[in-house]
Amino acid sequence: MRTRRLHELRDSVARAATPHEITLRGGKLDGAMEASPVAQTNVVFIRYGADVLVEAGPTGDRFVLTLPLGPMGVGRDTVERRLSSPFVLAPDRRTLMAPEPVDGALVVATSIARVRDQLAALAGTAPDGDLEFRSESAERAPLPPAYLESACRSVAETLFRCSGLPDLAARSLEQTLLSAALLAVPHNHSRMLLSGSARVSTSHAETARAWMADNHGVTVTVPDVAGAVGLSVRQLQSVTMERFGLTPTALLRGIRLADARRRLTGDGGDVATTVASAAHQAGFAHLGRFAQVYRRTYGETPYQSLVRAQGR
Repeated sequence: MRTRRLHELRDSVARAATPHEITLRGGKLDGAMEASPVAQTNVVFIRYGADVLVEAGPTGDRFVLTLPLGPMGVGRDTVERRLSSPFVLAPDRRTLMAPEPVDGALVVATSIARVRDQLAALAGTAPDGDLEFRSESAERAPLPPAYLESACRSVAETLFRCSGLPDLAARSLEQTLLSAALLAVPHNHSRMLLSGSARVSTSHAETARAWMADNHGVTVTVPDVAGAVGLSVRQLQSVTMERFGLTPTALLRGIRLADARRRLTGDGGDVATTVASAAHQAGFAHLGRFAQVYRRTYGETPYQSLVRAQGR
């Protein structure tokens, strides 16, 4: 949206991100705003086109990350420092911001509970206590801020250019954003992501495979599998390679492929009505890619398998 009405711009951003007030300090407002949901998270672009002071209240149980696209003044009582790196708004006090008028900023907003869930998926275990992001934290982040900046820009560009993303794609983009934030912004559990993978039993690989066999629908992702068996994604990759010589992605694809094969051939059950229905029910989102993998694996197209089974 484009607007010269301050209250219209404020209210639109507040609905997508967090309540705040805007004070016009100089120039004429020439605002632009675009927001896109990605699973349980909102990504917002905001530009004011004038010199403004933004006062955001305490965010409480919300996670609100701001990525300045130009140098931004930031402070608690006054605008006391200029930042170009991403930062998280304070949960228990106000944050003052003086954004660059033309370049604007990107904002990522979701619940802190959602970010905590992503931390558990990354680390392989739930954090002990609340998750807190604080600018004065003594913790060291595993990755530099540039990693988060790149992830935010890439995801925002994808969202603003592509509408109606499939659920699987949206969840993957959300996981990319939240993982990048957890890895590049210091918080009180950063050490969980710095300690490296603990040694885990390969029995977890068997558990993961059994879980995939029961839960391999089109929306299931590798982080879902890791979370279900209590491992980080890195740990899951390690144990499945050690046990099966396969990455979790390849293992999940193989399970989906075997399920589609059973549906197309009628092996042990009813024959599918169409190739598309068999592929989707087995967990494949892209029919073209499914057909390529199926032919490479079984030496015939899915349609040939289906026609033969239906002609019995």
